[in-house]
Amino acid sequence: MSKFYIFLIIICQTKIAGAQQVNSNNFDALVKNAIELSEQALYNATFDEAHLFVDSSYFENFSAYANKHKIALTVQSIRIQSFKARLRQLSFNSDKHLSNLLDQLPNVEKLDDELVKAKFFTMLSALYRSKDFDLCILYEKRALDIFRKKADYKSVAELQATQASRELDSYFRDNKKEEAISMIQRFREEIKFSTKYSKYALSYNTRHLANIYRIYDINQKEALKLYKQSLSLREEIGFKPFITASYYSLGIVYFNLGMQEAAINAYNESIKHAKKVRFVRYECNPYLNIGDIYLTKENKEKALEHYLRALKSASLNNYVKGINNAIEKISNIKN
Repeated sequence: MSKFYIFLIIICQTKIAGAQQVNSNNFDALVKNAIELSEQALYNATFDEAHLFVDSSYFENFSAYANKHKIALTVQSIRIQSFKARLRQLSFNSDKHLSNLLDQLPNVEKLDDELVKAKFFTMLSALYRSKDFDLCILYEKRALDIFRKKADYKSVAELQATQASRELDSYFRDNKKEEAISMIQRFREEIKFSTKYSKYALSYNTRHLANIYRIYDINQKEALKLYKQSLSLREEIGFKPFITASYYSLGIVYFNLGMQEAAINAYNESIKHAKKVRFVRYECNPYLNIGDIYLTKENKEKALEHYLRALKSASLNNYVKGINNAIEKISNIKN
């Protein structure tokens, strides 16, 4: 029997015992447990089950149900939908989610549960990221201030990792090489901090530092070491959604080091894990890179075979960018 059905039985038994008799402390624990189980399901990339754990309809008939519970469940639900959309190449209605959170903002400001408030601000900041950067920073700062005040250093580490990666991504996007390289020390500091408090954040910090070393060809061997550390951390904490991305990065750096067979093996591992969690991009792109490797070996037959596999995967998942890239590579071979 799955954890969800066990949890549902507990909910039902609690209702039978009398919803009116459930005190606030017990109900707080029930909701907290639901969110923790939801997060475990998210780590397993079983997103539908993750969403069921935080379905408000299971809780709203309890007399102890309050705004803080509604808000906590809503934030987790949006988090799940965001991850699911990213993996499955689905649309994510950020405007709708932002509007929903803003409707609840007056109630959030009145909350006495500071950690629920901080997690709300964290999600609000994330939704504002591409819409209003000043408000993104404002709510991020409010969340960090609360996390630090409450000594929730795990959340501090994870939010600081988000800040650092966002800044680095902006330098990559704008081709600001010097600024990106200058962040090496920042990531070293974040790695030191997250080592104490969050393996989740540590897996991101090591990966992003590796990106700097790899992309600017500063030290490919150091990049390889850091990617391996990030992969090991994700395997240790069971964070399945991005294990495939870790193998993909290993494939790139192995190729850069001239280790073509190791690169192919890493890409095949990426594909295997992508299929398990249905991460559309990584079901396709590793095939393209394997094809490129065979093309460098002047093995057009094997290259074409992998480009066709990429096209099939992209087509089945309606991954337009992958379809276009595969068609272009296939055309180049045939021409």
